Amino acid sequence: MREDGHSIPIQDIRIIHKNGDCTNFVSQALRAGGLRDIHGRRDWAQYWFFNNKNDLSMSWSNAHSFARHVRENPDRYTITNDLSTLTP
Repeated sequence: MREDGHSIPIQDIRIIHKNGDCTNFVSQALRAGGLRDIHGRRDWAQYWFFNNKNDLSMSWSNAHSFARHVRENPDRYTITNDLSTLTP
């Protein structure tokens, strides 16, 4: 549920890989929380987007690519071992 009270449809996590895929789920949660897509080449880790099951970045659904995406975009993410340093 978004802050404005509207629900956000979550795609079936099996839409990309028939066995399901947790990176897709995490990406959807980040988008639902307000993180905006970064469009560009689907095979470059700095981009993160999903338009449909045939038009998405590797970092949307692949854990290794997503980890690289996070490392290459430090202005978008906070990496920490101390959760008390995080703010909502």
